[in-house]
Amino acid sequence: MFSPKRIAALLCCALFVPAALYAQAQASIAGTVRDTSGAVLPGVTVEASSPELIEKVRSAITDATGQYRIENLRPGAYTVTFTLAGFSAVRREGIEVTGSANFTVNADLRVGTLEETITVTGESPIVDVQTARRESVVARDVITSLPTAGGYSSILSLAPGIVGGSQDIATGPCACTFSAHGALLAGRANEEGRLLLDGLLISVPQGSSSNYFSDSRNSQEISVTVAGSLGETETGGPVLNMVPRTGGNSFTGSFYAGWGPESLQGTNLTDELKAAGAVAPTPLIRNYDVSAAVGGPIRQDRLWFFGATRRQGTAQYFDMFYNKNEGNPNSWTYEPDLSHQAIQDRENHNFSLRLTGQVTPRNKLNVFWDEQFICKSCENGGQAALSAPESRSAGDQWPVQVGQIAWTSPVNNQILVDVAFGLYRADWGGRQKTDPYTGDLIRMQEQCTAGCPANGNIAGLIYRSQSVDLFISGRNKNRIYNWRANMARVTGALSFKAGYQGYLLGDIRSSNRAPNNLQYRVNNGVPNQLTMFINNYPNDLWMRTDSLYLQGQWTRNRLTVQAALRYDKAWSWSPVQQVGPAPFFPDPVTFPKTPLVDSFNDVGPRASVVYDLFGNGKTAVKGTVGRYLEAAFTGRRYAFANPTSRIPQSVARAWTDVDRDFVADCDLLNPNAQDLRAVGGDVCGAYANGTSATRTCSATPSIRTSSTDGE
Repeated sequence: MFSPKRIAALLCCALFVPAALYAQAQASIAGTVRDTSGAVLPGVTVEASSPELIEKVRSAITDATGQYRIENLRPGAYTVTFTLAGFSAVRREGIEVTGSANFTVNADLRVGTLEETITVTGESPIVDVQTARRESVVARDVITSLPTAGGYSSILSLAPGIVGGSQDIATGPCACTFSAHGALLAGRANEEGRLLLDGLLISVPQGSSSNYFSDSRNSQEISVTVAGSLGETETGGPVLNMVPRTGGNSFTGSFYAGWGPESLQGTNLTDELKAAGAVAPTPLIRNYDVSAAVGGPIRQDRLWFFGATRRQGTAQYFDMFYNKNEGNPNSWTYEPDLSHQAIQDRENHNFSLRLTGQVTPRNKLNVFWDEQFICKSCENGGQAALSAPESRSAGDQWPVQVGQIAWTSPVNNQILVDVAFGLYRADWGGRQKTDPYTGDLIRMQEQCTAGCPANGNIAGLIYRSQSVDLFISGRNKNRIYNWRANMARVTGALSFKAGYQGYLLGDIRSSNRAPNNLQYRVNNGVPNQLTMFINNYPNDLWMRTDSLYLQGQWTRNRLTVQAALRYDKAWSWSPVQQVGPAPFFPDPVTFPKTPLVDSFNDVGPRASVVYDLFGNGKTAVKGTVGRYLEAAFTGRRYAFANPTSRIPQSVARAWTDVDRDFVADCDLLNPNAQDLRAVGGDVCGAYANGTSATRTCSATPSIRTSSTDGE
């Protein structure tokens, strides 16, 4: 059996270069050139020009079979020109290139002089007769005309076969998971979808969604590949790729503004509904979206820029009221303030800049940076059902940063090299509110088993304190560093591509950051249980993947065959972590750096066949087969052996507050049941999970080194 090192060596040697890439495939223009008798013409110079290319033109030469191919083309309108000594030149205009499809443009040259040019106009090819990839592309003019909130989740609903995204009217962007082959429906939402920005990963480390709110209105296009990918990706599921706009040799700009105030709404809260028990409606307070963009040349044909900014927000009344007792350390009940209804608000603000430079005639550089602030000044962005406002965070996630740098070089008419690096950084978890500050108060939960008129009359209500929760009292970090490089050699009928892709994912968590470490459960305001938490609890995870692939394509007449071989290695580990000291975990425990999955090694063969059925480029029969993997992410098998996951972060115990002073008069570090009424204390039950401080959970060697394909 081949070792991972041997497989890597074979892939690298196949083209005698360091293989390298994961990039989302880009579009190509290909075809066959003949003379008027139908004989193929080798040696024809084919040039594809477009305003989208800072280098202005890309070229190729037809091979012995009269075929050519020009790859790695950005979306836009192209003009293709065919020239050969002794023949009249032919120019085909208005070729709209989108996504990663192949656009077939054939030409027939007739004997004549080079000074004579024949211009051909017509519709762009709409059927890809050389690749089996199933892809949906949404162009910029469609994106800007759609009445959506301008996030990627709204675009997902336009792609056939996609499950997930935002299927309803959205008043703000959504960080939604998505799939195409049943993973989402089967409860494995994070195992299929990949979210890319210009071919580089921006999904959160935990799965297919993203904290990054893309400005889709300033995208050149958005493509969704549902199936048929070859060596470029590890999953067989959907890949959504957003291609940002670039500047050009002329200045262009855009402005968008939308506003929806509360005054434009009506209400159906009648006296009859109020008499029936309806408390208050939840209308929209405001909804706004303002964006502006400008692009152009810093230096003609050498350096372009494109900058954009956007501010988007929404606020809506929530089915909850503020607590009259919020921030009061001497009060233990929820008393709704019916004059002060709670709101749920979200706000996103971003600035982005993209620079495109033609360093030399054969070397192009792209630099992109996007800085985002999500809920930097929200009131209740983290509001949730059954939670009083004082117990929730502002929902802040900032800063969110995405940076990319990419270098491409058409070394000659046959060889193209591409190298890129990207980073994604996002902080989340909820900074503490300060007006009032409640992080040092004990958190409360109303059980309300048989009505609770003395305490708000809401079963399951959380109130009094913003603490003891990963999402509202944590300081967590998502980190992605990914890099790619590839080399393609194209000769017309035959093409090869080799690639390497790597990424490093970090999921850094620190929960229960507030001073409080207790939650009381009450029934109609009377305590019956308490839960103890460990403060500043770490749960950190890093994972890495490296991938190599080799891919080839061969076209003969109407038949195109593609084949790929991909090798993936994925492994994870936890860094040095310390739990405690904390009031309920007084003796600190330090865990050394621990390998978790070490490692998965997979080889995936893929192949496809495409046949141009009638030879007119309008009908194709396609088939594809391959072995794919689930998406690697910082969860499930990559994470469950984390040593800090084996220590319970909390433990509950029954409690009878004999003197009703809301002070647990027991030895809380004693895991056994206690009845201290004889000495003026309370009655406390045993720890609900027994007396053990750790769970007996470990990863077996077979799990830590097995395959990562779907279960």
